[in-house]
Amino acid sequence: MSELHQASDRAADAAQRGVDRLTFFSDAVCAIAITLVVLPLVDAARDLPGRSAVDFFTENSTALSAACISFITISLFWRDHHEHFARARSWSRALVNVNMLWLAGVCVIPLTTAIEVATGSADTLARLVYVG
Repeated sequence: MSELHQASDRAADAAQRGVDRLTFFSDAVCAIAITLVVLPLVDAARDLPGRSAVDFFTENSTALSAACISFITISLFWRDHHEHFARARSWSRALVNVNMLWLAGVCVIPLTTAIEVATGSADTLARLVYVG
């Protein structure tokens, strides 16, 4: 194999490693965001002793609904991200920057979910931020 061909292969391998690292990082951020959506419900379930599961589901129906919607939203975002990055062969600074903005959007979802659940349906701004 010629030196030029080997250098080209090394450059392609390095570019693919960069895409893989960006993809793995994005996967981790999505996994953490989904975890953050569910954690408040786990905490609420820990306060269950002496009460029934029906009580838990009744008292937390809004939080459970919001968590389900947020979980599905993050999952769909992750799936689309996965499909796009499966075709990527190299990366650029612009791609990393756009991906970081996308990840910031994913990270906001658990926050808006918590705000929506904590404030209830009476807070119009909370509802708009959550839906947005």
